[in-house]
Amino acid sequence: MKDHYQTLGVPENASEQEIKMAYRKLAKRYHPDVNAGAKGAEDRFKEIVEAYTILSDFNLRRNYDAKRIGKSFFGGNPSFYSYGQTNEKKDPRRKEYSEEDLERARARHKKRALANMARRKNILKGMIVTFILFMVASAEFENYIEQKRNKDSLDLSYKLASIRKQYQEVEKTKIENMDSPYDAVFGEAQYENNSPNHFVIYMAFSDAVICAVQSNPPYKTLRNEYIEAKQAFVMKEMPGGSYFIKMYTGENWDMKKKIPDGRRLGGFTNNEAFYKVHLGPFALHDLHKKNSDTNTCDTIYIDPTKLKLDIISSAEFFDAGK
Repeated sequence: MKDHYQTLGVPENASEQEIKMAYRKLAKRYHPDVNAGAKGAEDRFKEIVEAYTILSDFNLRRNYDAKRIGKSFFGGNPSFYSYGQTNEKKDPRRKEYSEEDLERARARHKKRALANMARRKNILKGMIVTFILFMVASAEFENYIEQKRNKDSLDLSYKLASIRKQYQEVEKTKIENMDSPYDAVFGEAQYENNSPNHFVIYMAFSDAVICAVQSNPPYKTLRNEYIEAKQAFVMKEMPGGSYFIKMYTGENWDMKKKIPDGRRLGGFTNNEAFYKVHLGPFALHDLHKKNSDTNTCDTIYIDPTKLKLDIISSAEFFDAGK
C-alpha cells in the first residue's frame, strides 16, 4: 500500500494546512510543464496528486488511515483522526465514502489533471507554430525588401546611364557647331588635363550662352558655351577653384549681330536678357591643394521657377576680367 504521507513528506498527524503547503511545494518542483520530457518527473507528479487527493479530504483520509493501520472504518482510537486539530466535532453533513467512491474520485482527478496537461501542451504547440510562422513571414518580408532595393538600384542605374547618354548626344549634336561663341572676348577656353572637375548644366527655358567665371581674382571667364533650350551639356576638365555662372539668353541667334564693343560675333535678336545664377560660388577641387574641401562636380539646373536668377547688364556679362 502506498504511503501518501511519505510521498508528501508530512507526518501522519499533519494538519490540512501542512498538507496543502507540502503539495504546492512538490507540485511546482515536479510539474510536467517544468520537467518537459522527463518520464520520472511525470510519474512522481501523479503520485503527489494522488496523495494530496486522499489526504486533503477528511473522509478519504480517515478511510485511508483505517486501512493503513489495519482497523475497520469505525474502529481504532478516535484521537488518531484528529490530524493536528483539537476538540474537533464531527460534521453531520460529511458523507461516508466507500472504496468505489474513492476510485471514482481518483479517476475524476486524474482525468482533470490529464486534461490540464493536454491543454497546456496545445497552448505550447500553438505558441511554437505562431513563432515559426512569424519567423517565416519575417524572412519573406526581408527578401521582398532586398529584391525591391535591388530593383530600385537597377532602375536608377538605367536612368543615370540614359541621362549620361543624353548629355553625350547633346554635346555631339547640339553644341558642336557653336561651341564657345565668345572666345574672341573671353579668350580661348581653359582646360586642366585629366581633371575630374566638371559642371553639368541643364537649360530649362531658353537658348543661352553659359559662362563659368572665377569668383576670385583675376575674375576671368574661363569657359563660355552655347546651349539650346531644354538641353544639357558638360563643362569637362575644369581647372580647380570657385566659380559663378552667368548667362546670355534669347531667341534667334544671328551671327551678324554685333556685341557692345562693335565686333560682329553674333547674338540673339529676340528676347535677349543677361543673368547671373544667384546660388554660388560653386567650388571645384583644386588638384594643387591638399585636403581641399570641395567637389569634383556640380549639377546646375537652370530654371527660373526653381532657381533664383539675378539680372545683370550686357557690360557685366561681356566683362572679360583682368
